[in-house]
Amino acid sequence: MQQLRKRQRVALVLGASRGIGAGIAEIVADDDIGVIGTYRSRLKRARNVQERIRANGGEIQFFELDIASRTSADRFSQMLQANEVELDFVFLSASGGLERGQGEGYAMKVNSFGLEYTFDLLVPLMREGASVIYLTSHEAHYLSSSDMKGPQISKKYAPYLSVASSKNDGERKLRQKLPDLATRGIRYNTLSADLVPGTSTAKLLFLSDPKLSDLLEARRIEVGQLPSVDDVARTALSMALDCTLEHGETIEVWPVDAGRRELTET
Repeated sequence: MQQLRKRQRVALVLGASRGIGAGIAEIVADDDIGVIGTYRSRLKRARNVQERIRANGGEIQFFELDIASRTSADRFSQMLQANEVELDFVFLSASGGLERGQGEGYAMKVNSFGLEYTFDLLVPLMREGASVIYLTSHEAHYLSSSDMKGPQISKKYAPYLSVASSKNDGERKLRQKLPDLATRGIRYNTLSADLVPGTSTAKLLFLSDPKLSDLLEARRIEVGQLPSVDDVARTALSMALDCTLEHGETIEVWPVDAGRRELTET
């Protein structure tokens, strides 16, 4: 943690070894902000991200964390406490549910129960004035709403419904904590995005069924341009730094917005 202490502020990025999480880590890490990143199992992939960040003058330290495991979450939070880490930014970008061989109920275990348990361990480590950004998909965010938006992947690939449902439940659990976070001076916001090429979800969808590559192309044809990992990552950082955002508000990233924020109250 010695290198992180040289930075004035500290950001935690869950799932920083791949996809949008890696994109956020690479943008956030600079002379002012040091990053703590987590990975579930692939240390080599995390080290590749670390090398890119350090090559650009940033600093990130990676730690193993499986948010589906309470033992892993406890170990991680205890390590942060032992090192007297205080968090200024928390990006909740880790998720799962499409991985092979994890069994029934894994999506809910990762995206809802595990997320809530891990988050509750992290809250005492957040400074007053800290910012929390939860990343989700339009389909998950609007799942319980009659005004469904986004590509509606589950209509073409039924297994994704468990992922969307679990992430919707995870967001609901986080939003129930808004009053407590407000008393602690911590701001929470949701970032909801369209289908993003290059993310782990997109890759796992195509691995599950190669025909789903047509889904991405169909969405491109429908909307013209899909947001990139960089678009979403930059929006996440912008949100974290924007003190004018209201506690609990949602930012949506749509294809036509690529690189531009749209503020939507929820």
